[in-house]
Amino acid sequence: MNERGGGSENSRNKMNDLTFKITFSRQLSQLSHLLTVYSIIAFAYIYMGLKLDRFLVGIIIFFMIIDIVPTLIAHVQYCLANWGSALIIDKQARMIRYISKAGDLSYHFGDIERLEHTASYGGGSWWYSFSEYRYFRIKFKDQKEIIVTSLMMKDIKFVLEPLLGISAHKKLKLVAFI
Repeated sequence: MNERGGGSENSRNKMNDLTFKITFSRQLSQLSHLLTVYSIIAFAYIYMGLKLDRFLVGIIIFFMIIDIVPTLIAHVQYCLANWGSALIIDKQARMIRYISKAGDLSYHFGDIERLEHTASYGGGSWWYSFSEYRYFRIKFKDQKEIIVTSLMMKDIKFVLEPLLGISAHKKLKLVAFI
């Protein structure tokens, strides 16, 4: 304890840390477009007596395949990349720490060689269920890197760059697969 009874200097610094992890609510938020659109279609079909001919069923199945499959692939990839991991940012000390099953990496912001932001085309448009899936690849001077996905951080496209004080190199892909 320090003289004021407020705990050690180290514990006070821990309170300034921002910690990001995959949560159920973040996953649900990322899947919200997919769940909303296809729930409305199911509701219309089941409860409103919507009659579907073969042509309309074919169109719906086609759009489900080009929308649902990429979304689920991206979601699983993002879960695999960040499951059980934590990103801890201490903006005051300008430190970034990434704890995962593979190990514990800790760097000063100055050790970041490159920050890459990969997003899907149509991001933010809600045209596709996968449009808000995006990730950042943080490359360090020692050639190590970490991937931080939108499952870990809400509004990652607006949050990570200002936290690190670094502008990212942006890449667009049809779907932001890792």
